[in-house]
Parts: sequence; structure tokens; C-alpha cells
Amino acid sequence: MNFNLYPYNLWILYAALVLLVINLILLLKHALPLLSALKGIRPDLDHIQNNVGSASAKASAFGTKAAKDLKKITDLIPVILLALAIKKDYDQAEGSGIRQIERSAVNVYRKRSDEKKMVNKIAQAVSAKK
Repeated sequence: MNFNLYPYNLWILYAALVLLVINLILLLKHALPLLSALKGIRPDLDHIQNNVGSASAKASAFGTKAAKDLKKITDLIPVILLALAIKKDYDQAEGSGIRQIERSAVNVYRKRSDEKKMVNKIAQAVSAKK
């Protein structure tokens, strides 16, 4: 079976070129609105990227501020706990007034120093066993 398409070779080539041109025209017809839409979207994307950049800068600044505040708070924790202990002792006492606050502060300070001594003794005993 030997087919000879010699007289039709050029017609087939012309038909293929016409189909190619038609496909290119359709592609451009659909691609040009897409390109124009992308050009319209570009400013919105730039705006979003700028907002993301400023938001990340604010978040990092907030993180550093929070770290500084946390350090201040951790420095105040012993004072706050001491004040709460004095208030608790004052509430449990029978008296009231400034003198009772002084007595409560003295009691809390004595208990605290006794606890520190006890903790030091336990630490020394543990380290001596090792």
C-alpha cells in the first residue's frame, strides 16, 4: 500500500497554517483581557504586600515591647507576692490598722527568712550526700 499524496501536499500544508493562524487569533483574543486584568490587579497586590510588610514590622515591634514588659513584670513578681503574703497575714490577724500591717509584714519576713534557711539546709544536705 503505497499512498501518493503529492498533489495534495501543499493543500495540507496550507490548511495546517490556516488552523495555526486561527488558533493564534483565538489565543490572543482570550489572553489580552487576561493580561489587562493582571495589570489592574497589580496595584492591589502591591498594596497588599505593603500592608503585610507594615504588619510584620508592627508585630516585631510589639514582640520587643512585650519582651521588655515581661522583663519588668518578672522583676516585680517577688514584690507582688510579698505584698499578697502580707495582705493574707493581715486578713487572718485579729487586729486592724497600720500597726497590724507592720506586724503582718514582720511575720511574713520572719517566715520568709526561716523558709530560706530551711531551703539552704536542705540544699546543703543534698549536696553533701553527692
